[in-house]
Amino acid sequence: MNSCPWGHLGTFAVQFSAVLPMCWFDPGLGVLYVSAESGKVTIFKLNEKKLELVERFTEAHAHSVSVDPESHFVYFPLVNIGGRPVLRIMKPHQVL
Repeated sequence: MNSCPWGHLGTFAVQFSAVLPMCWFDPGLGVLYVSAESGKVTIFKLNEKKLELVERFTEAHAHSVSVDPESHFVYFPLVNIGGRPVLRIMKPHQVL
């Protein structure tokens, strides 16, 4: 039984650090967000069952990622920025 509301997307192999990254897919935009413990964030766009690299950037302490599929806001809870926890909220470019 497939629990994904948008169906099976296939299997994709992507090289990341030894630490398991967190992934979140936005079905409305067809965008996959991958966040590694190193703080490296990678964004892919799904085009006809093929993932295309959109962007890579580093966000300190950005190991976790979550997406609101209605607003398309991307949430990065950051543990320690200047001694305090921070919730970084980003909105993707309209080009996606």
